[in-house]
Amino acid sequence: GYVHRVAKGHAHIEVPSSVLPAAKLICRSLATHMAHDLLVGRPHHYGRLATSAAFAASHIDKVTANKAQREHRAAGKAKHEISRLAATVSHVADEAAGVSLLPPVRSRDLRDAELGM
Repeated sequence: GYVHRVAKGHAHIEVPSSVLPAAKLICRSLATHMAHDLLVGRPHHYGRLATSAAFAASHIDKVTANKAQREHRAAGKAKHEISRLAATVSHVADEAAGVSLLPPVRSRDLRDAELGM
C-alpha cells in the first residue's frame, strides 16, 4: 500500500470501500457534533440538537448552523441508505440464485395470526 501523511490530530480508518462515502459523511457530522457540544459546554444526544444549541447561544451564525444541519441530515440519510442498498443487493443476489422473495413479515401480522384474526 501507500503511506499517506495525515494532518495533526487526525487518523486514517479502514472501512470497506462500499461504505466509504457514508463513513465520510458520518465522520463529518460527528466532528461537527463534538465541536458544537464543546462550544456550549454540554453533550447532546443528537448532532442537530448540538448545532441548535450552539446557534441559540450565539456561538455559530445562521450560515454555519444551516451547513451543519445539512451535514447531520446527510449523515442520517447515509446510515439509512446503507441498509436499503444492502437489502437491494441481497434481493438481487437472491433473485439471481432463484430464491423466492417473500414480503417482510410485520409484527402486527404475527400478532393478528396468533389471535386468529
